[in-house]
Amino acid sequence: MNKINKLALSAALTLGFAHFASAAPILDDVLSSYPDVRDNHGAYVQLTDTDGEKDDIVAGLILENAGFAANNSFGLFKRGDFTNQFEVFAGSDTPSSDRVTLVFKDNGSVWADGVEKAADFGTLFGFYLKRGDSIWYSDKSLNGGIDVAGFYDLPNAKNGYDFVVAFEDVPNGDQDFNDLVVGLSDVATVTEPGSLALLGLGLIGLGLSRNRKS
Repeated sequence: MNKINKLALSAALTLGFAHFASAAPILDDVLSSYPDVRDNHGAYVQLTDTDGEKDDIVAGLILENAGFAANNSFGLFKRGDFTNQFEVFAGSDTPSSDRVTLVFKDNGSVWADGVEKAADFGTLFGFYLKRGDSIWYSDKSLNGGIDVAGFYDLPNAKNGYDFVVAFEDVPNGDQDFNDLVVGLSDVATVTEPGSLALLGLGLIGLGLSRNRKS
């Protein structure tokens, strides 16, 4: 289970976009303000703000605790087409002030600050972390099975965020998942059909087991 320091991240969320230079890993897999929130090992999120022609989300760079911070960039990619992607935060951005509003339009395009970032993008997407020619995705199947991102759905929005994605920028590295942490509003983890199918099979098995005992 991806581990994230509940005290450091909670403090970052509370203060807004504070930068933490602590070398200690972001431990525990719980946020201090949300004792029941754990990494749900998601890969994609769905826009939940869908009540108008111009629905939007706010993305905030909360925390970076990485030697590669100045070279790492963060962005979104379309589910089903990872080549349809766009950058949200560049390596020069810092947690002290960076916050971006992305507008999702009915035609499937995404805009930021009046500039179209992607066409035919839709409202179902994942995240990437890029450094030079290397890129890692929130969908571990695109990383050769290596999980580099923690997904945290927050039950009550904090500083406007109801979701946090926390990246590890070195696959199979120190696994502290504090190298790049972004908060977003109006998105929620997509429950994979495969996971639902496995859950259904498990419930069927449990029912059959109880019938045998009866």
